[in-house]
Amino acid sequence: MHCAEILSKYMYDNRLTQQMLAERVGVTRQTIALWATGKTLPKGKNLKRLADTIGVSESVILFGSKSNVIPLQTEAPENSGFIAVREFSLTASAGSGSVPTWDQVEESEPAFYREDFFVRHGIKAKRCRRIKVRGDSMSPTLEDGDTVLFEDRYPVLLSEIRDGGIYVFSTEFGLRIKRLYRTKQTLIAHSDNTSQYKEEEYSGEELNSIKVFGEVIEVSRTFK
Repeated sequence: MHCAEILSKYMYDNRLTQQMLAERVGVTRQTIALWATGKTLPKGKNLKRLADTIGVSESVILFGSKSNVIPLQTEAPENSGFIAVREFSLTASAGSGSVPTWDQVEESEPAFYREDFFVRHGIKAKRCRRIKVRGDSMSPTLEDGDTVLFEDRYPVLLSEIRDGGIYVFSTEFGLRIKRLYRTKQTLIAHSDNTSQYKEEEYSGEELNSIKVFGEVIEVSRTFK
């Protein structure tokens, strides 16, 4: 279902007229009529208010509900003001001489971000990836199953690391997400769950196997 269908179903299920829905959203009845007939789409603050009123995400209103999910190979509609970012998993990275390989998670849905989101954060949309958090080492900041967004800037030099920033990186044991701190000779990986996990310190030859991809920009969490 797309915007017009979603509005029609919501009004039918809740026994609302266009005027009643307009009052809830804070727009005119004529605006609701345009949305409900598919002549225009909600934008900006009106889109957010409509999404909050109906109880669905802005991307569902613009691009369809889960019963009509956009295929992973498609992008956001042209000139929609949104950009799709995929979920990935790291499939190869161990060893100082290996090249990191990311694979798109086929069964996942893309997330849609406003174009100005990337401008505000000074990042390139085409280099952004979303990955799942595994484990509780960064709890309560990041929980198992959360999804984080980062810009893949590999290779990030140790001198470029911002002390205390949460970074996506890998060691010979696989992908990690932790706070990183650097000294002249070492790299320290800190877990927020300090009661269960100790700091990890890398130095000398160990540093050669570490690949830093980028700093976490955003986290999203699903409760059900």
